[in-house]
Amino acid sequence: MTLLTLSGSTRAAIERPVYSPGDRWVYVLEGSMGVPGFNDTENGTFVLTLAGRVEVEVAGFEDVDVNGTSSRAVRVLTRTSGFINGTFEVPGFPTPATVAGTISSNTSELWEDRGYQTISSEGTSETVLDVVLIFTMRFEFRIRTFANVSVVQVDPFPLDVNQTTTASLHSDLLVNSTVIAMGNETSFEERTAFDSEWRRQALALEALHVEAGDFSAYRLNQTLSGFPGVPFGGSSPEDYEIAHFSNDVGFYVKRVAYTNGTPATEMRLKSYTYAARAPAFPWIPVGILVAAVAAGIILGLWWRSRRRRDRGTSPTGGAGGPLGPDSGPGGGHAR
Repeated sequence: MTLLTLSGSTRAAIERPVYSPGDRWVYVLEGSMGVPGFNDTENGTFVLTLAGRVEVEVAGFEDVDVNGTSSRAVRVLTRTSGFINGTFEVPGFPTPATVAGTISSNTSELWEDRGYQTISSEGTSETVLDVVLIFTMRFEFRIRTFANVSVVQVDPFPLDVNQTTTASLHSDLLVNSTVIAMGNETSFEERTAFDSEWRRQALALEALHVEAGDFSAYRLNQTLSGFPGVPFGGSSPEDYEIAHFSNDVGFYVKRVAYTNGTPATEMRLKSYTYAARAPAFPWIPVGILVAAVAAGIILGLWWRSRRRRDRGTSPTGGAGGPLGPDSGPGGGHAR
């Protein structure tokens, strides 16, 4: 169950996005990620450096049932790929172990179109690590997730600076995991239902520069959820993200995930295609074209009228008809 409430003024700020099939955002992904099974004595998770790419694309629209009411939902596909590496000390060994590997994931989500909360998702992810310590050991982590969320929502748009919107969530989650360690495979399944709260606060309107250019974007403090490269974040009150949302882009320009209160991973906009950024009909370019054509016609008529007037004037300055080939002495033209 998702219930959004809004506090503050109602002046337009973050506007409701209008999505179209083919809208696409590409991000640079950098930072770090935790990998289960690589434990240290302090945090319980070994942290690796991450560098990759995230692609988010609107695939189309679907009619869905939201708490007994027919509604439209947006189908969104997210693809993540990247490289990870790191080192860690092993007691009793003079040199540290090195880790290198890749990550990849594909997620298909349905967003209801009032507040763009996720109402269902299905995703797969794979992490492959080669750990070198005297010899190479390969570890593979494969995860498949299914989630459903019922939505009852109050319209959260527009969201102005100093406004806050919150949502009470009830999620049903199924996780199928497979771990392959040095040729030995172990699989397990976990099904759970839980309640949580999602919160977004608009802090300020800022100028921001990223790979895609310069943007005016709203700085948000919001609950960490669905962040590529941080598959196990969001379980602690100290897990959150600082995000920048641009009306011109229709989505995020930058997102930074904080786990245990420390910045971990960020994604920055590299390129985008957002159809709603352009007017539905290009009135301004067409207006300029029409004005240019009209000016050309007026100029042509004025020039033609002037030539007629000049040709209709006698050599002595008197008015007369056009001078023909036989006009004047000797039949010559007046000059």
